[in-house]
Amino acid sequence: MRFQRPTGPDGRFLPVSPERRFWKRVDKQGPEECWNWLGAKDKDGYGVFRAFKESRAHRVSYILWRGEIGASLVCHACDNPSCVNPVHLFLGSHQDNASDRQSKGRYDSIRGEKHYTHKSPEKRMRGSKHGNSILNEDTVLLIKGRLAQGDRGIDIASDLGLTKSHVSLIKCGKAWSWL
Repeated sequence: MRFQRPTGPDGRFLPVSPERRFWKRVDKQGPEECWNWLGAKDKDGYGVFRAFKESRAHRVSYILWRGEIGASLVCHACDNPSCVNPVHLFLGSHQDNASDRQSKGRYDSIRGEKHYTHKSPEKRMRGSKHGNSILNEDTVLLIKGRLAQGDRGIDIASDLGLTKSHVSLIKCGKAWSWL
């Protein structure tokens, strides 16, 4: 049966408490099962609920059942981002959350040897292969050569029709450092 919002004697809707609005968006199952959020979700699959400010639904669930959470994270024991069952939620720090994730084998680092640029370096768009590049490898080598000879960056930039920022980024190794 669909929820009927109560009305007063004049036919106007009576205000509905945020708690009641929250729980009508939850698919409650057994006490040990996941209670999935039926409302809006963010890009990561976490429920989103707006009462006084926008919050993730599992945080609101924890507050409604157990009270304030302070600066802590509300972590999922079940690893289901849309679950709001308070039995599946616990408070923790960023370190606790990371340790929990890693102990369950869900840690997939994008750094180091697992990063796609290490597995397939040909996929990395560097230098003149990059669509936004205005320089090519030969020009950068020319700039580096002139810098090594002691030419001023502003002079090199004006000779080549570049900004002094381009030359400065090359000089300090923030751009084209791989060449």
